[in-house]
Amino acid sequence: MICALTLSILSVVVGKGSQHDFSVFKGCCLLLHPDALLLADSGYQGMHGLHQNSVLPIKKQKGKPLSAEDKAHNKALSKQRVFIEHVNRRCKTAESPRL
Repeated sequence: MICALTLSILSVVVGKGSQHDFSVFKGCCLLLHPDALLLADSGYQGMHGLHQNSVLPIKKQKGKPLSAEDKAHNKALSKQRVFIEHVNRRCKTAESPRL
């Protein structure tokens, strides 16, 4: 699901069965403006190859702790994404209307 920071849903793409969100994103051929800022979670590693203006959390390297700056970056990104995650949850858990 692609959602604006205003929490308006811009696009919903449904995958076949149980499929990872990033796989669905890569297969949907959605056209994004190159200047559009894409805030993604860590499941979208490799997003920079598809959309240059994307922001992902910084992952810890094996044997090295995250620096304070990296932790601050991840926390700031998380604070922006929490609202979008709530919209995602509502869409994924919404019951179909009863007749």
